[in-house]
Amino acid sequence: CAERPPDMSGLPRVAPDAPHACLVFCGAGGSSSLTRALVGAIRDADEAAGLERNSFEVPWCSARGPEWRAAYDGEAVGRHYAEAIATWRQERGLPPLESLHAVGISVGAFAADALAAAAAAGTGAAEGGYVRLTLLDPFTNRGLFGVGHGLRTFGEAATFCDHVLNTDDPVPSTNAPVARAHVLDVTGARARREWAVPEDEPRFLAGHSWPTAWFMQNLGSLLYAPGHGAEGAVAGRPQMRVGAGPSVVRTHGEFPRGQVVRV
Repeated sequence: CAERPPDMSGLPRVAPDAPHACLVFCGAGGSSSLTRALVGAIRDADEAAGLERNSFEVPWCSARGPEWRAAYDGEAVGRHYAEAIATWRQERGLPPLESLHAVGISVGAFAADALAAAAAAGTGAAEGGYVRLTLLDPFTNRGLFGVGHGLRTFGEAATFCDHVLNTDDPVPSTNAPVARAHVLDVTGARARREWAVPEDEPRFLAGHSWPTAWFMQNLGSLLYAPGHGAEGAVAGRPQMRVGAGPSVVRTHGEFPRGQVVRV
């Protein structure tokens, strides 16, 4: 299934010169108003919080072949960006990132997971740093025969993995919790009834897009360690920190893997 490597020539360049970086990998439909708004919201939240982080949208579908190859091509794209980030920083005499946050939307989860795994394995992108993987209604089937592959493996290499889940949409392999993630099930969240679906999002796939919208709506309490975001300080809780600015460290000690929380 990996005989033909994807063509990386059309991929956007990523040049993180800040100590922290966030890459958002879009779904099969490519860049959308929702993914662009998410990246913009992350940048705004970081600026307001005083965190020096570069955030990028990665519309990687130019490197994707047939649909049945999307997961494999996504994994190759993720490894490509891990190497590209490490090389870019090394050539400029910059140390590895202090933290790397990979966000995968739908089938973009395969690219995000591969980036997180490569960075955590010591590629130089975030060697010795903190690697977070966020999955927004991830597609989990890998190729023709890897049914539920992501349900079992996504997040195993990341320092912290969270999964925002919707369970009532028609997209296959997206309606069950990822075993190695802390899972937030937002299917029945009250805010969903008031959410205005963007015009460029297919109405019948609105449920599949909802986790991305919900994550964006709650960035203040999800991007940073508890007590560092918009929800305010938490009395008696140690303030873990990675570099300057608010801490980005969320741990599975506080948010256990395999736990499903209905919002």
